[in-house]
Amino acid sequence: MPTDLYEAPMVYDILFDDRVDDVRFYAGLARGHARVLEYGAGTGRITVPMARTGASVVAVERAATMRHGLRARLAVESAEVAARVTAVAADATALSLGERFTLVLFPFNGLAHLPGADEQSAFFARVREHLAPGGLFAFDLWIPEPRLLRGDVLESGRFRDPRTREPVTLREEFSYDALSQVLTTQLTLTPALDPSAAERWSISQRQFFPEETRALLAAHGFDLRWRTTRWRLPHDLARRQFDDEAPDERGAMIAYVCTLR
Repeated sequence: MPTDLYEAPMVYDILFDDRVDDVRFYAGLARGHARVLEYGAGTGRITVPMARTGASVVAVERAATMRHGLRARLAVESAEVAARVTAVAADATALSLGERFTLVLFPFNGLAHLPGADEQSAFFARVREHLAPGGLFAFDLWIPEPRLLRGDVLESGRFRDPRTREPVTLREEFSYDALSQVLTTQLTLTPALDPSAAERWSISQRQFFPEETRALLAAHGFDLRWRTTRWRLPHDLARRQFDDEAPDERGAMIAYVCTLR
């Protein structure tokens, strides 16, 4: 039986720590904000770079294993940076801090972990509760990839597992439930020298199509000001702008920046 990927923070970091475009994007947004609320902080891949800009980050993460990964990441930072991060164990749909922030974030496909309409409504209500007047709400989502929805299999070449320094391969198998719009990924990490020691994880994520996302934001009281597939920071939020290009063969993410209507 595969293990939930979020129970394996070291493996999560192996898979995603090489992503840099979204880190630059959110760190750029955080610059100049005194306090930032980040939902789905995970192991702090984006949290810590934001704290390095001088922002204090309230990092919300419900998975204890991922919060442990965040603490491990903070342990190698300076005391000054580490002191700017406050980890909060909470569900994003229920958290009520009694505080408003000028920047609220839900990075790295976070919304995809709220598959149902009731969960989404509860989450957007919490965002409205915590967002200061004139503040920004930013998040990103994968553009659904037709190949994956059809059940394609992706296999990597060999790379070194940083935990063991041994060569491994990664296999990703996809299955899609069209009614719920949930894509489940089964990941298998196989040591080249000992295939019997393969490790398996799974992750399920709601798929949001771009026009569906725009309608969802409008329905929940948000005004979309900036949308980009190139991870470019907005220059003028006084007017609505889209900065899109066609996704490449690996798919693409869309970053959204919104205000309260």
